[in-house]
Amino acid sequence: MVALMTIHKLTAGNGYTYLTRQVAGGDVQRQRGQSAEEYYTQKGNPAGVWLGRGAPLLELDGTTVTEQQMKHLFGLGQHPDAQRIIAEHLAANVRADMDDEQLKAVQAAAIKAATLGRKYPEYEPLDPFAERVERRLAVIEKETRRTPSSAEIKKVQHEESRRQRAAVAGFDLVFAPVKSAAVLWALDERPEVRAAVRAAHEAARDAALELLEENAAYTRTGSTGQAQIDTKGLVAVAFDHFDSRAGDPNLHTHVVLANKIQGIDGKWRSLDARGLLAMTVATSEFYNSRFETELTARLGVTFEAREDSATKRQPVREIVGVPVEAITHFSSRRTEIEARYEQLLREYRREHGHDPSRGMTHQLARQANLDTREGKKAARSLEEMRADWTHTITTAHGPDIVQRVMAAVPAPESTPATARQEEPKPVEIPTLAAAVITAVGEERAVWTVWNLRAHAERLARSEHPTTSTAEHQQLVEAIVTEAISPTHSVRIDTPTLLDEPEELRRANGDSVFVQHASTRYTSTAILDAERRLVTAALTPVTEGPNPAFVGAALDGFEARNRALDEGQRALVTAFITDPRLVSLGLGPAGSGKTTAMQAYVHVANQAGQRVVPLATSAASAAVLAKDLKQPAENLHKFLWEYTGGKYMGELLSGRNVPESRAGFVLNPGDVVLVDEAGMAGTLNLDSLVKIADQRGATVRLLGDYRQLSSVEAGGALRLIAAEAGAVELTTLHRFSNKTEAAATLKIRTGDTAGLDFYFANQRVVSGSRTAMVEAAYDGWKTDMLAGRTTLISARTGTDVTALSARAREDRVAAGQVEADGVLLRDGNRAGRGDWIVTRKNDRKLTTNRGRDFLKNGDAWEILKRHEDGSLKVRHMEHRGRLTLPAEYVAANVQLLYASTITRSQGGTVDTAHPLVTDDTTREELYVQLTRARHTTTLYTATHELLPFDTDEQLDQPKNDPNSFAAREVLERVLSREGAQLSATETIRNAQEDAVSLATLVPRHQHATETLTAPYYHQLIHRLLGPALAEQITTDDAMTAVTRALRTAEAGGWQPERLIAAATWRGDLTTADSPAQALAWRLSTITNERPAPAHLNAPTTADTTRYAALVAQLTNLPAHRFDPETATAEPAALRIAPAAAQAADAHPHVPADTLNHYATAAATTLNTTTDRVTAHPQWPHLAGALAAAERTGRDTTNLLTAAASQATSTSDPVTALTRAARTTLAADGIPEHHQQAPEALRHQALAATVLGDEHATRARNENTWPALTAALRRAENAGHEPATLLRQAAESRPLTGADSLSQVLAWRIGRHLAADAPVAAAQQSDRAEAELWRTLAWSLKAIENTGTTAETALSEVTGRTALPELLQHTQQQVLAHTRAASGRADLPAWISAVPRSTTANPLHHEYLTDSATLIANRLSVLADRTVENRPEWSRTLGEAPTDPTQRAQWQQHLAVVAAYRDQYRVTDDNAIQPAGPYIEEGRTGHDAYWQATAAALAARRTAAAPVGPESSTGNTDQQARHQLTADVYRALPEADQAEILRTVATRTGATWLANIPRLDDAALAQPSVAEQVTAVLTERRQLTAEATQPEQPQAEERRQPTLAERRRAGRQAERQAHRDQLQQRGGQPTRAARPVPGRRPEPVEQRQAQAPVQRPAAPQQQFQQPPQARQDQRGPRIR
Repeated sequence: MVALMTIHKLTAGNGYTYLTRQVAGGDVQRQRGQSAEEYYTQKGNPAGVWLGRGAPLLELDGTTVTEQQMKHLFGLGQHPDAQRIIAEHLAANVRADMDDEQLKAVQAAAIKAATLGRKYPEYEPLDPFAERVERRLAVIEKETRRTPSSAEIKKVQHEESRRQRAAVAGFDLVFAPVKSAAVLWALDERPEVRAAVRAAHEAARDAALELLEENAAYTRTGSTGQAQIDTKGLVAVAFDHFDSRAGDPNLHTHVVLANKIQGIDGKWRSLDARGLLAMTVATSEFYNSRFETELTARLGVTFEAREDSATKRQPVREIVGVPVEAITHFSSRRTEIEARYEQLLREYRREHGHDPSRGMTHQLARQANLDTREGKKAARSLEEMRADWTHTITTAHGPDIVQRVMAAVPAPESTPATARQEEPKPVEIPTLAAAVITAVGEERAVWTVWNLRAHAERLARSEHPTTSTAEHQQLVEAIVTEAISPTHSVRIDTPTLLDEPEELRRANGDSVFVQHASTRYTSTAILDAERRLVTAALTPVTEGPNPAFVGAALDGFEARNRALDEGQRALVTAFITDPRLVSLGLGPAGSGKTTAMQAYVHVANQAGQRVVPLATSAASAAVLAKDLKQPAENLHKFLWEYTGGKYMGELLSGRNVPESRAGFVLNPGDVVLVDEAGMAGTLNLDSLVKIADQRGATVRLLGDYRQLSSVEAGGALRLIAAEAGAVELTTLHRFSNKTEAAATLKIRTGDTAGLDFYFANQRVVSGSRTAMVEAAYDGWKTDMLAGRTTLISARTGTDVTALSARAREDRVAAGQVEADGVLLRDGNRAGRGDWIVTRKNDRKLTTNRGRDFLKNGDAWEILKRHEDGSLKVRHMEHRGRLTLPAEYVAANVQLLYASTITRSQGGTVDTAHPLVTDDTTREELYVQLTRARHTTTLYTATHELLPFDTDEQLDQPKNDPNSFAAREVLERVLSREGAQLSATETIRNAQEDAVSLATLVPRHQHATETLTAPYYHQLIHRLLGPALAEQITTDDAMTAVTRALRTAEAGGWQPERLIAAATWRGDLTTADSPAQALAWRLSTITNERPAPAHLNAPTTADTTRYAALVAQLTNLPAHRFDPETATAEPAALRIAPAAAQAADAHPHVPADTLNHYATAAATTLNTTTDRVTAHPQWPHLAGALAAAERTGRDTTNLLTAAASQATSTSDPVTALTRAARTTLAADGIPEHHQQAPEALRHQALAATVLGDEHATRARNENTWPALTAALRRAENAGHEPATLLRQAAESRPLTGADSLSQVLAWRIGRHLAADAPVAAAQQSDRAEAELWRTLAWSLKAIENTGTTAETALSEVTGRTALPELLQHTQQQVLAHTRAASGRADLPAWISAVPRSTTANPLHHEYLTDSATLIANRLSVLADRTVENRPEWSRTLGEAPTDPTQRAQWQQHLAVVAAYRDQYRVTDDNAIQPAGPYIEEGRTGHDAYWQATAAALAARRTAAAPVGPESSTGNTDQQARHQLTADVYRALPEADQAEILRTVATRTGATWLANIPRLDDAALAQPSVAEQVTAVLTERRQLTAEATQPEQPQAEERRQPTLAERRRAGRQAERQAHRDQLQQRGGQPTRAARPVPGRRPEPVEQRQAQAPVQRPAAPQQQFQQPPQARQDQRGPRIR
């Protein structure tokens, strides 16, 4: 193996146990009851130790690991010493007098104190995939009342397929030296040699860990993890091992990195594993180099490269002198055991009909050990292991094998080989860097520094070996530095659009928005090659035959062959007549490319053109030659002949060459035809085109970039198609089932709907990987026996090996193949009768009378097996024979019964049985699905049985049969593209991604959060005090608090005033999470009421100036406006005390308790509960019972006593209520402490204010919820609900109202929409000092916006009352602050720049620039949409001719395009302009509705007559839209559905028929609410008063002056005073507090007593109703 550091995920839960059960025990399970410590001591294996820079943070650095510590950290995500921390916390905080709830709270706090960030969830398999999808689709169907669209189904399936099963607890990194070093350590008899090997290993391991500390120790933060921040270091544990599961020598160390890491901000989060995974290969190569350098320095050994015959990858550098047989002896041991284990698994399944259990797999693994050899001893010390190893190898290879191994270490006095070199090679950094770039560029078009680092490590240790680690490190750094310089590399950076402030940078100066070491590079050579290919595809160089000639030639071809379809004729015509140097043809699998090529060659020959066919492999070239009936060659061989062959000079100059090279000659007019061109590398294609151009020939490329691509730097075909165009075949001929053909085309482009065909036709089988190998084989065998041509394929060589082994077993059992055989490179054996495939070209071994040679991919049958391991074989097509040498057989031969996907591309069979695993790519799946004419069955591995190697038993969901469904696996496969992009396309994509809203918006949001968080933290500490503030700011929910504050501030709220209002809703300290409670309150307040005027602190100088101005305007004495008094904090900014919830607040009573009260009352009165709960007095009775129970009284006794006192028989509920309340009042509970429960408070309020008749009528209407919603909003806005409801009822008669609840809701909503500040004329209890203080702070707020107080009050004329002056001032404040908040050019879901950032100009400028980038992107999206008119925009109308309307229409399109850009919506369907619906509660739901509303507005604007867009800003419209939303919510589902259909039909917005019911997010959009209002009005479901508001009289059309309003206010005060005197028997009282024992006179009685309409003044009074006194009550707690 090449990478000697491997990495595996470790899942939370019990995933860690393999470390304590087996790894810590040397891969041998301990005896029951034996601790790890005893096991280590007894058996000599070292205990695990804590490592990493993060270990000291936990006070564990260098200490021994315990099982309990492993459980806490890797099992639960807690501090390793969590048990001690929890015990200490409980000891310090538990008191003897605590109740159960308090104890639970302390225990929860103790666990939280011991948890590092978020606790790992316990592993529980998700519900089956089909059930999860069905549930979500049911939600969509319920919300939409329609069948989910195909786009929605695909979206849900895709999202569910990507859900994480279990938390990742860590990453197991296994460091192991090369096998020769392990053999030397195991067998050398000298202790100092063994110690040197181990010391070199440990030094290399520690150095590799330090490399990871420097480059992988990062974490992510932000809503989408968009910011990568510094940390305080990795936390790791290390366990040393001496042997493998097979019992062979295998010195290695498991270094397990915890997935918990402490950020630089002190918070524990997850490790950002992106960097760790990206640098795995580079770290492995670093370890290899460091080990080699360390061991060379210690022992003087040398290393040499040996080809890795098993993997055919990078050669392995082994110790010179260690015999190969010593290495292969132990390597083959593991291969044999694993093969036996797989065989036992298959046999178990065949015998029992199901997979073995987890316990049984352990038994089978032990059995495999015993069956192949003596087996691993259960308890061996290191010395016992060494004795066993020595015995086994000397038995197999003779007693001198140990001395031969030891001879690899030179004598101590000798000079190391690296030092004996007489003249060391000169170090030429540019040359080495160029070599690294060349090596990397041959593999990929784009690379990172880690790709370069891996190659630089290999190159440095092979070309310039050294005994100095520092020298080697300096060389590698120099090579990499030179390689990424502009001389060799071109950076593919996302453009730097903003210069982040220090707070958004890591310690090294990099932006947190840029992943460390993620910069991508390409080379000038690759970019130039791509540019030349595109240029060649655009450059005409010749004139071809005329189309008429081509048509006639094609007719001649069809006369002797099958008819061509239109696409094939078009492709042949284009290839023949196209004058360009390069022409491209694309064809999906099964589209008849071979037939088209045959026709093309025929026509070209008719036109006198010579065609030179090329393929991308020797085997493919042989197939191509057979298909075209003319010689074909391998592309690589063709290029080699022109660039390095013996006759390259002659070929390039056109001179004569030998007959053996005649096929490589290119003459002017010739055409080079490249088949499967998608598998050709970019540099090779470029070389070919240059040669063709030089020789006067042209090139025709045929392939499909959506199938398997080149293993070299690729992406050229896709680039050429995009830049120069291509002729594409569209008709599929291969498939007998046309529906299946259509499904493959969907799969080709990643459309998951293509999977539906295979599931609907039972073409998908699923189960464990082992079971699927069996099932695929059984299907293949059945078809083989039936005489069908069939194919069984898999992605990896491991699966192909398993499938081939299974086939060989049956053939051996059937007597078709000999049981014994020669050992092949994959662990299988092959003997006489077996079918094999050769895997390496060898032109020296010829067959078929010299007409063919040994090629990679050739199929053979074994005729004879020789004793030396060579094989006599016969070609399975042309029947030619040859003998394969033993060395070739061992390294380059495999069984043929199964095929890799790569080998299968281009083949056609009757049936196919592909094995699909979770690492398959879309292109590979597409190739697998398109090989068969008739039937393809997918065998989908959903999980794996426990592997033999315990190092791979880490990922619990991977081995859980209930974790994944076949659909999930296939969905994930389709989302994984494996084809390379060209460097040119990668650059373009990077540039587009950099400016997309998917990038800009998350960064803007995170920057806003980061830069405003300190301000909000300080604000909370200043307002709430250190104790409560500490609780809130250290809670994870603090992010929700800051997000709510930012959103509110963008909406015009003053954070100080908002926080103050939130504290009046109850004591935050009693909440389980004060931060969560505060966040909820902040959001609720801002959602239910508009932002009030800001209040800023004035200085004494300010208030002195204000006092003179106010005294002049009010004509009041100046001494009444004390400047010092005005500097005190107004009530609106005061924080509520801890017990802010007043005793008379409406209590929360559970529904079950209310039901119990109603049943008890009904039993007492001998009536039904329905009659009790329907009675207007029920809320008051429930309030009395709740007060009684709250104070420890027996409610049954209370009811019995009250019933005995009740006197009325006509209204028993009223009598019982009055008696109960009177009884409690006499017992010390006054009536104002008997408030109706929260759930019934509006019902009680209506009865009190409206009277029983009106209240009952309103409550029985189906729009009653609209009135309760309006009252709730009024209360949250600071109003007294009783006062506001009374004023709404009195403003106009209720007689004749079509819906009482709607009329009242409309009037209240109209008032709230006006958002008028408090009119103190209606608040006689408000102190003048408070009015003056609030006025002064309001004037300061105005001046802080740049307007002087004198200017703001210049419109005030005449003598003005102080309350009216305050009202005017607050209106001015609102106007100025709203003008300064928000940006009209940003979608509503994107946060504007908070005003609080103005305190730091750098931060404010950065965020402003960020918002400007987003606004610019919107403009670009709008222009693109208007210019290109994508399909999704087709239903949004055409651009209006009026410039104003056109701008409005384009802005609406920009909002829809912005949503699609940010949320990466790719579905281009006009039925759903905003894409698939997002369910409520999921990210993006509100933004989805805003985009949908914008689509509706765009269509309306396009269809509207010329004129300005109707305003939605006036108060009547706002109130009407709010009432519309409330009424719509209260309607039955059928009515809601009908209204939605009507809106969709009327507006032509067909997409509305595909969205759900209108939820809060939808109804909040004015354009949606406007349409619904119109439909409700037509259906007479909206009150006439709202749809036809009273027109103002002529004299009311002008706004009254302040003096007129003052006089009207005084009249209203006097009338109200008279009403109070009359109501209270002449005693003036406050209307806000009803007198115990006396009910206020209901409105209906007052209206009956005074039928004459009130004058206009009270109506004006209602339009600006009062607020509750916040200094006395504050907002109510709901």
